This record gives sequence, C-alpha cells and structure tokens, in this order.
Amino acid sequence: MKILSPEPKMKKITPKKTAAGPCSETQFSILNALPAHVALIDSRGSIVLVNDAWRHFTTTNVLQSPEVGQNYLEICNHASGENSEDAHTAAAGISEVLRGEQKDFAMEYPCHSAGEPCWFRLMATPVHDGQVSGAVVMHIDITARKKTEKALKKSEANLVVAQRISHFGSWELDLHENDIDGNALHWSDEMFRIAGLEPGSVQVTNELFFSLVPPSEHALIRQTVANAILERKPYSIIHRLIQPDGIECIVHEAAEIFFDEKTGRPTKMIGTAQDITSQRRAQEAIRMQAHILNHIGQAIIATDTTGTVIYANRFAGELYGWSPQEMQGRNIMHVTVPKASEAQTAEIMGRLQRGETWSGEFVVSGRDGVEFPALVTNSPLLDNQGKMVGIIGISSDISLRKKAESEIERQAAFAAFNPNPVIELSADGEVSYFNDATMNLTRSLGFEQAAQILPTHHRSDRAGLPKFRKAVAANGNRDGGPRHFVVLFPHRCTASGA
Repeated sequence: MKILSPEPKMKKITPKKTAAGPCSETQFSILNALPAHVALIDSRGSIVLVNDAWRHFTTTNVLQSPEVGQNYLEICNHASGENSEDAHTAAAGISEVLRGEQKDFAMEYPCHSAGEPCWFRLMATPVHDGQVSGAVVMHIDITARKKTEKALKKSEANLVVAQRISHFGSWELDLHENDIDGNALHWSDEMFRIAGLEPGSVQVTNELFFSLVPPSEHALIRQTVANAILERKPYSIIHRLIQPDGIECIVHEAAEIFFDEKTGRPTKMIGTAQDITSQRRAQEAIRMQAHILNHIGQAIIATDTTGTVIYANRFAGELYGWSPQEMQGRNIMHVTVPKASEAQTAEIMGRLQRGETWSGEFVVSGRDGVEFPALVTNSPLLDNQGKMVGIIGISSDISLRKKAESEIERQAAFAAFNPNPVIELSADGEVSYFNDATMNLTRSLGFEQAAQILPTHHRSDRAGLPKFRKAVAANGNRDGGPRHFVVLFPHRCTASGA
C-alpha cells in the first residue's frame, strides 16, 4: 500500500480557514513550495489540505487515493497487501500524536512505483490551537540517501572482502590528547586479523599495538610518527608484529596526519597496514636462490622460447665475458655463439619440446671470440599447463678435461704403436699392460708370459723379479699416491740377451 496517496482528480484548494486552523495565502504558497509531500489532517484524521508536491506525485504515478475529507487513518488501518504493515505502523504513530501521547512521530518506508525503487520518511507533528487540533503529515523523498547508503554498504562489504584477500587493514587514531597513547584507536576487521585477533574481540589501544611490536622497533615507530607530525607529511614504515600465538608477520604501514585548519594542531591519523610477510619471505627466498646460483661453478643461463636471455648467473658472465646484466635481453646465439651442427640443434630442440633434458658437448665462444669446448645441459622451462616457456642451459668449460683425454689417448697410442716392447707395471709391481712388440719378444725368447722378459728375470737371478716388483711397489707407495711404471725395451733386445 502507498502511504501517501491523494486523489489525482481533486481540484486545487484555495486558502481558507480549515478545521485545523486558518491558512493564509503566504502559508499556502510556502506549503506548495516545499519539495516534501505535505497533508494537513484534523484531530479525527481526516485530510483537509494537501500541497502540490503530494498531488503531483500521485498524479505522476497514477495512484488512487482518498479525497480531501476522507479519513487518512482509517485508510491506513484497513490497508492490505504489500507494505500494509508500514501503513498500520504509520496510522498508530499518527494517532498517538493526535492524542498528545507523542510530541512527534517518524518512520521510513519503501514506496516503489512505476518500476522505480523509492523510499520516504514519514513525519507527523501536531498542530496546536490551545490543544492538539490536528497534525501535519509530511513524506520526504529519501530515495537518493537510501541508494547512497545501499551503495556504501556494498562498498564497505567489498572493502572488507578486498582487505581480507589482500591482507590490507586500515586504522584511525585520534590526536586530540597530547599523550598519543591516551587517544582512541580504531581498527578495521582485517587489521584485527593481521594482528592475529578476532575482529572486535578486544579494545584497541596504542598500548595493545605496541605490545604486539618487538621492543627493539618501538623507538623507530615513535620517531617516524613524531617526524611526520612535525613535518606535516605522510609516512611509511615496515615493522614486525608478533601475534598472540607467537607467529611473526611483517607489516608495511602507511599513514597521513590531518590538522585543524584554524589551530594547526594534528587531529587524527588515518593509515593502512598490509601484511607483506609472504612477499618478504618470497623475496628472501629469491635472494637466497640467486646467491646459491651465483656460487655454483657452472654457467647458468635462462632464455625464453625465442632465445632471449632472461637470466644469467655470475659464473656465466665470467665464462663468456659478459656481465649478467649485459646478457639479459640479448639472444643466446650472440652471447655464447654455439657451434652446434644443424642435426645437433634439431635433436636438442626436439627433446626439449618433448619435455626432456639434453646433455652433450659442442664448441662455443665468448665475447672475445675465443672458442672452447663446453659440456652443456639444456632443460625445458614449463608452465603450469606443461607448455615450454623457456630453456635453462647449464654449461662449463671442459678444455682441461679435453686436454687430459687427448694426452691419455696420445700415451695409449704411444704404447700401442711403438715398435719397441713396452710393459706397464702397476703400483704393486704387477704387469698391467704390454704391447704386441712385447709379446713377439716374449715368444722369440721362448717365454710364455711377458713378465718373464723383465731385466730382473734373468736365469742367473731367479729371485730378481720379486725383488724388482717389491722395489716398484715401495717406490709407488712412498707418497701415498697411486703410480704406474712403463718399462721400454730397446728394439735391439734379442733372444741371446736373455
């Protein structure tokens, strides 16, 4: 039911003496100038006068309503349907005003019409003529205020959710007292949670706040706030909070001080506090990882799928002659200049795209153009969906290893292809290797084993070989290190020399 509801067909009422008292031309003009919807009722509740705003609202919204002379209270009391309870409440309140039981009455109610949500505030005040002779019933449109309140509540609800998600709390501190600790402090719900407390579970004071801050940081916080007040500028500080259960969190706090325009005295501080514990720990982990990577004695270079370097450790810079910062943004082909064949390159990319790791050797060169052999391991960098988004390459200079392998091969070739008999003895004096020339000599001397042709294995000194082996073993273990010995016989050695 619509509580305010005049007759749309009624004629304009001219100023006259009503049942509630005289109404002058000036007074009537004032009533019509009011934006509120106003009706005058007598002591029995009958409508005796309405203003233009009341009449216009009803006409615009095509509402059927009582005529002047009908009883407004009876119509409200007999209301049914939607919002009828509001009509009954209005009738009861207005009746109490007419009986002198209340000096005024007010209520707010919805009055949605023509598809538009509307709200009104009903106010009833008595008309006195020695005694209560009637009442002015006024309906004020509060739709704009209600919409603002609704939007504000929604905004506040969204803010609460946003603060909870981002761990972003807010607070306000009054500064009316000289003693900053004696002023009132207010926290948002998320500020309570950051402090490890249930929202509204305790009275918030500066003393409570400092009880949660490690004592070593009290002086810094107080000095920062004092400087901000003195210099009349916002401040920002990072400090720790120790929650009641002992958990430590790191908070980034920022605040602004507001001052009285007349006196210049600070009146309040409004600030925010964000829990940055996760971010700080992540940053520390990244720094630790970078520290570890920089102390690995291998070059580590990460690229995107186009080959652009996105990370390089310190050793990579030392190996290839670029600083890590210079490498970033350059193509890996320009930084390391690999000499891999097309077939090798195809094999590497094929394995990486299958999510596999490739290891192998190829020649690379640094910034100075000097080539060197490198042992390279390439691994795919995958995203959460398993798609390759980059490549991590680990490489090391194997020049010394290659040189040692070449020397070993050279020495092996020396023994194998030497025309002279060659016997290699272990550190224990045992024959560990002999070449073909040695075997030929052994057979030509009528022996079956190569050890039998050693110089100490002479027919006149049958104990010579054991003594020789013992001397070899003693010499080989003198400094505790493993050794081997090569005995080379001149090619002129013959069977008669045995």
